[in-house]
Amino acid sequence: MPKSKKVILNSVQLQHHPKLITLLSGDVFSLSVLPTIHMLTIEQVQLILDSPPIPVARNSSYGTCEQLVDMPLLDLQRIQPSYQKLIAPLLINKKAEPALTALTLIKPTLVYQDQKRLPEMLHHLICTSKAHGFSTLSKKRFSELAQLSPSAIRAKIVRGGMSKQPFIAKKNRQQGARKDPCGNAMKTKQRLISSFTLEYHPMVASILSDEITVQFTPYVVEQLHEHEIQLLLQTLTLHVIASTSDHYLLLMPEPLFALLREHPCAQSQKVSLCVHPSSDNNIEQTITTLMLTLPALQYNYQSSSLKILATRLDTAKSNPALSSISLPKKNRLALLARVSPSAIRTPTHKIVNNDDKDLSHE
Repeated sequence: MPKSKKVILNSVQLQHHPKLITLLSGDVFSLSVLPTIHMLTIEQVQLILDSPPIPVARNSSYGTCEQLVDMPLLDLQRIQPSYQKLIAPLLINKKAEPALTALTLIKPTLVYQDQKRLPEMLHHLICTSKAHGFSTLSKKRFSELAQLSPSAIRAKIVRGGMSKQPFIAKKNRQQGARKDPCGNAMKTKQRLISSFTLEYHPMVASILSDEITVQFTPYVVEQLHEHEIQLLLQTLTLHVIASTSDHYLLLMPEPLFALLREHPCAQSQKVSLCVHPSSDNNIEQTITTLMLTLPALQYNYQSSSLKILATRLDTAKSNPALSSISLPKKNRLALLARVSPSAIRTPTHKIVNNDDKDLSHE
């Protein structure tokens, strides 16, 4: 079981694990310059840093922590003028290889369909936020964060719909109090998924009204192994406000959690809750940061995930240094991403728009 620890960001030396460096050696991002985040407050930057924790493994020889997944947003946060105040949540793993497979190969496939539709989802969320009078950044600002043209953030009809049903669950304890950079008390808990219930915060529900998103089919969760479920759940942080001791209001949708909790073994696993104070005066800013700003910042690093997956698979198969990593088959990754296996191909081939071949309804 990985150990969770919170440290001051500038007090820890973070380097990429050698096997991660090799695995990502063929990755190509279209990002030419880092997007500016000067318009964000220190509280917003901290929220982004808290979502999700940073998976690492300790290198006892050098006294450093080695990252097990690439997190380009850390570079943005380190150049923030007040980054010395930021608190970094670490997830310390004893073994690197299982986490490398789950986080660099399995997780990107599970979030692919939502990530692909992010521009139109952003359009919907911006429109509904403004319609309800919530203060948020302009479409131009979000396009800068996502490194997109403003015209790319537009409505598009897609199949599927967001379920508004509350999540089911029951009871446990364990918690640790901390403060965000502004001094507001926040608590982090590890709780059994079967020990509590969730529903959307009213403000979140109003923003999500009529949002069109991807529905997972039962066979997707059936493709996941128990150890993968455990590793993926450990990398999630649910931002909530406590309604009662066993019931929480969710401050942002988390489709991956909604999928993982459907697996039979998930109810015996724990997930991290970041419990915001019920008296939070900045709840509107908290919700819009989690639901709009964070996804916009993440978009450019994940928008070519199928080509990147193909490159990583080729690199892992051809490099002796990665022989100890257990690799999933391309067909299995395609099932998880709900695409044709031919869509997972390296960018050296002629590009045909197979990425849009959605198999979730076949």
